[in-house]
Amino acid sequence: MTPYLTIAGVMTAFDWYAQAFGAVPGRILQMPDGVVAFAEMRIGDAFVMLCDESPAFQNQGP
Repeated sequence: MTPYLTIAGVMTAFDWYAQAFGAVPGRILQMPDGVVAFAEMRIGDAFVMLCDESPAFQNQGP
């Protein structure tokens, strides 16, 4: 199972996850307006997928 997180500010979150858990960023698909549509990071042997909140994609973080 791979978690997929919708959050505000994926690029900023990478810094926090790196400091807190030693996360390593992977592939990132950033739209022309700067919204991250898809990103991945590795924490140990696990992968976590992330995307920015976006009304265009009809998704919202907690």
